Amino acid sequence: MEMVRGKKNFTFLLIGLILFLSLLIVSQLLSQSEAIEEQSILVNYQTYESVDELTEVAHLVLEATVTGESKNILLSSDHGHTITEVVVNQVMKEDRNKVIEKGQRIEVAEPTFVVEVEGRLVRLSYGDYTPLEEEKRYILFLHFDDTVGAYYIIGLYQGKYNVDGRDKKEKKFLDSYEHYKKLRKEVESKYIDQAS
Repeated sequence: MEMVRGKKNFTFLLIGLILFLSLLIVSQLLSQSEAIEEQSILVNYQTYESVDELTEVAHLVLEATVTGESKNILLSSDHGHTITEVVVNQVMKEDRNKVIEKGQRIEVAEPTFVVEVEGRLVRLSYGDYTPLEEEKRYILFLHFDDTVGAYYIIGLYQGKYNVDGRDKKEKKFLDSYEHYKKLRKEVESKYIDQAS
């Protein structure tokens, strides 16, 4: 009887240890995925002086919600992009070559990607671009890129504007860049009032 009780205690102890170690491993993996260092890649890019200029070069202007589905595309150790899925809420400028409708899911190429450097994950973003955030709404100025097979955000940070005010990185960026602040005001008067 004493031997059976000892085996039961050992079994419970072993199961408890396995559960504890499993939780510890999952916790470590989650903390690693959240601890991505962010760096900028210096690039030359077109500066747009007005929203009208952005609209003119855009194939498509829309208000969309980010789904959270994305793919990291690494072309080399210092070149890539992220393909992010969005749901179209409203089309403000239609693409002459493609029909894009409300409710449609499309892929957007963002000028940012993740690489592994010396065992740690690093998000590299071109210029001062900040990534689209899941479940948040944006006005996007897009240009279709045949080589990527998706719409690319125009002019890095100049091609995306958070509509719902929940993108904290964009708010911080807005506070520190006068050019972006100017464009943002134009976007608000021309597009955001329509999207609300």
